[in-house]
Amino acid sequence: MDNSSKKTSSAQFNVLVKELEKNPDLARGAPMFGASKSLVELQWNELANKLNVHGPPQRTATEWKKIWADLKSYTRKKFAENASNMHATGGGPFRYSPLTDLEKAIYRIFLVSKAAIPSGTVQNKRKPQ
Repeated sequence: MDNSSKKTSSAQFNVLVKELEKNPDLARGAPMFGASKSLVELQWNELANKLNVHGPPQRTATEWKKIWADLKSYTRKKFAENASNMHATGGGPFRYSPLTDLEKAIYRIFLVSKAAIPSGTVQNKRKPQ
């Protein structure tokens, strides 16, 4: 079965968000201080197993990470568009796309993740060579 035909179930989305609410470092994509890459991979594999119980579809940890990245990106974009529309000037109708409960939960994860890294802190930046 090709990946483009896999449709994530609402149960899988709910489990994904609930598990990542419990582990905002994993949700952010950055390991906790002192955590190894292998520990992060282990956590994603465990999460993939939990998600696959609620399938089909069945996915690898890498595929679930991609689903999460896409979901975060979509939600951030929707939130940013709403914020931009609230501050827009000029005529025309006001455009606002309400966030779903799932999107609100995803946004709360962003806020927790953002609070964990103070503004102005540089994380894992490499010097140009």
